[in-house]
Amino acid sequence: MVRAKQEPVKNRLVSAEVALALRKLSAVLRDFGPQGASPRRLAELLELPPGSLEEVLQLAEERAVAVGLPNGRWVLPDQAGFVAGVVRTTAKGFGVVRPVKGQGDEVVVPPESLKNAMDGDLVLVKRR
Repeated sequence: MVRAKQEPVKNRLVSAEVALALRKLSAVLRDFGPQGASPRRLAELLELPPGSLEEVLQLAEERAVAVGLPNGRWVLPDQAGFVAGVVRTTAKGFGVVRPVKGQGDEVVVPPESLKNAMDGDLVLVKRR
């Protein structure tokens, strides 16, 4: 499964408050481990003003810093079995995800699992 990011990260301006919260988010989530943290708890620990958490979490997911689980909690990608990487497509339609941050070997993704991911996109791939 590949989850492509919605908009190019490099074209997005980020407030200083959001950038600081994003840096703190990684450390906070590491402490919670694979069970993750609820958005309410994250807002408390990151000391965010009301309404800011959604922007921080959206940016965190776009930059592969954190991933939202089906139960609403948030975790680090590696703690949820995801690998963040850049996808490269082959002539036969397969994707090859090259992990960022030394997260292991490349992952080959069949064409039907690429969904809307395009060559050069930052994606999260669920390891089996």
